[in-house]
Amino acid sequence: MSGPGARRPYLPTDPEEQEFVPQVSRRRRLGDWLIVTVLVVLVVVAGIVGVGLFGQFLSGVEIAVTDVEPGTCFTRSGEVSDGDFPNIWVADCAGEHHGEVIARLTWPDPEAAYPGAAAIEAFAFSHCFAAFRDYVGIDYGLSELELALAYPSRSDWGRRAHLLSCVVVGAGGANLTGSVRDSKR
Repeated sequence: MSGPGARRPYLPTDPEEQEFVPQVSRRRRLGDWLIVTVLVVLVVVAGIVGVGLFGQFLSGVEIAVTDVEPGTCFTRSGEVSDGDFPNIWVADCAGEHHGEVIARLTWPDPEAAYPGAAAIEAFAFSHCFAAFRDYVGIDYGLSELELALAYPSRSDWGRRAHLLSCVVVGAGGANLTGSVRDSKR
């Protein structure tokens, strides 16, 4: 820009002062902003992808069935015995798997001593039947699927914060393929 009304940047006339005046071109400032913008976009995209793939990050990690959220499909490492599920591995619901968590419950009294299997099952089933209907889309009595419970053993009762899980499994222990959510099976 030139002409009588043009603004010019201040440039000191003393040579010693000129050493301290940063000489940043407009192109460099634009380049810096472009780099910052690209980095921000990459961080946001990585965060979105990370959240979407969270279940896959857990895939292959052995965890307790009471530690996963509803909608999680899994394979197990052993047989189920009186509500005591073996540890599980998170699995892709589209593929073959042993079960799918449809609800998580917490025992109403966090300070309670171990109430026994019969009391836990009565409490859990009263909630799991409704959860089954809401999740699968059909009443349990009309379904081909089976409902199982996962709850801590007497020795694990205090360590697992009294968490219980409602789990859908295939009839007769058969594996499932695909999610049971809204399947009306």
